[in-house]
Amino acid sequence: MNKKEYIEKHLKMLVLATDFNIVDVKYVDKAFGQNEQVKICYENGYTAFVNVTGNSNVATAQAVFNYIAAH
Repeated sequence: MNKKEYIEKHLKMLVLATDFNIVDVKYVDKAFGQNEQVKICYENGYTAFVNVTGNSNVATAQAVFNYIAAH
């Protein structure tokens, strides 16, 4: 499974269930795998980006949940 599919089908569901203030989670690839990010959209309009370039699926989930826990 590629990272985009993992983020938008599996990780998104976990994140939405974890924090009710988050309304969307998307995969963003600005340079064809050289700058991969997870876009986190909050209910109040704030948007955050978590850099996941080169991360495995597990490391991607850790990075996203670490960001959420810290903010």
